[in-house]
Amino acid sequence: MSDGIAEAWEEATKKETWAYLSAFLHAAAGPMLATHRRNLEKDCIGISELEYAPITTGYVESGFAHLDLVTRTLVGAGMLACIGVAHASVLKAFDSDGTRRAATRAAMGMERRSTGGSSSGAAVNEAEADAKADEFRVTSFFSFPKEERWMTIRDLQKR
Repeated sequence: MSDGIAEAWEEATKKETWAYLSAFLHAAAGPMLATHRRNLEKDCIGISELEYAPITTGYVESGFAHLDLVTRTLVGAGMLACIGVAHASVLKAFDSDGTRRAATRAAMGMERRSTGGSSSGAAVNEAEADAKADEFRVTSFFSFPKEERWMTIRDLQKR
């Protein structure tokens, strides 16, 4: 193993984090294998069974991607800390209002295309997009007043 993989594996398989990792690997194995097999075929045009197949498998693989990004970014952080930051990222806790709204509009456009709607023409319903984006506001770190955010950051840095 190279590129820090051995060290990452040692950290992930510690006794206190194995329960998290093993449950994740158990849940992720099937969807990740399905995505891998789909991605082996780069040109799926003409295969009716794959016409509406997603490029990724969804929540499990997305969770793995968030955890992977966090463990690469927070070098030296413990696995439990990485799991917490990845979970917060999945909940869009670090997204600004503008980022959440833009992502919601893009997702609504993709959903329209995947369900047979037009990708051009009618605009996304702005009120509906704002309502969907606001559903994640409760998990946003930015929903706290600035003073409370800094107090939280300083407290976490001390620990």
